[in-house]
Amino acid sequence: MKKFLLFSLISIISAVQPITFTYKKVGDLDLVLDVYVPETTIYTNYPVIFIIHGGGYLAGTTKYCSFSKKQLDEILHRGWVAVSIEYRLAPAVLLKEIVQDCHDAYTWVRTELIKHVQIDSDKIIVFGGSAGGGLAVISGYKFFPPPKAIISFYPLCTNFLDPYCYNSYAPINESIISQANKLKQNISAYIVENYHTDLRYIFFLDILYTGRIGWLLVTENFDDPPVKIEEKLKEFSAVFNMGKNYPPTYLVHSLNDSFVPYNQSVQMANRLKELKIEFKLDLVPDAEHGFDLEDISIEAWKEHILPVFEFAQKHISGKVQNRDIDL
Repeated sequence: MKKFLLFSLISIISAVQPITFTYKKVGDLDLVLDVYVPETTIYTNYPVIFIIHGGGYLAGTTKYCSFSKKQLDEILHRGWVAVSIEYRLAPAVLLKEIVQDCHDAYTWVRTELIKHVQIDSDKIIVFGGSAGGGLAVISGYKFFPPPKAIISFYPLCTNFLDPYCYNSYAPINESIISQANKLKQNISAYIVENYHTDLRYIFFLDILYTGRIGWLLVTENFDDPPVKIEEKLKEFSAVFNMGKNYPPTYLVHSLNDSFVPYNQSVQMANRLKELKIEFKLDLVPDAEHGFDLEDISIEAWKEHILPVFEFAQKHISGKVQNRDIDL
């Protein structure tokens, strides 16, 4: 297993440097977002790619577990603004607070960023991978107004009631509670640097592979009965909450994903199909979780990444922008 793919340490190096804003304060904690503005654009007002980082809900920053340099360059080349956000991390907070932070950042972009950068607040596409992909699909029914479209890579999760996310036969024990309590500092940015000793990474694996991540994200009272836990998990499961006005969605998932089963994206796609909502599902062979953050080949880029941006282009301008790729 390539451990770096979940909590990626890939640096974002770009000629365009971000402008950092604080979008919200929680006590002494500043929640920030980075804004990348292209040098040129064909638009009167910049469309926005709103990026939510991954990291298992326990780690990540605006620059890590978020996007690759090639993805950022593609966004800027097309004349769009990239906004990458941070949010409070579990286990200090629950999923409801994480979603609230993301929504507050989204609202700030729509109402406040426009005072600094000439964006088009009606053309915002939410983009994320892993936990960020899970938050992206939640945005389709939790954010108001909903985004123009959603791009989600290997989302964690579209269905939190799946045994992968919530195993009612593996309740939280004293060991898990003890580990969680050691990690309850209120933070919004974290990078895993040593996979052998890092307590957050070890804790994440402990809860991920035993179906306990759902418990962690929705309750601090581990004596809650399963029916109450399941009710809360259902609220944050996109497959149970999408309606006919859910945004068009592009899902990308690795068939060999060892962190998040590709069935999470398949379940989402099936529900989108039932509702007759526009969607694309790309199941990528011979790839691992986070493959898009690697230095992938031109062929893989053209087959699995470029169509994502063409999908975004369609929902931003109503047409696909074909162009030569030089990576």
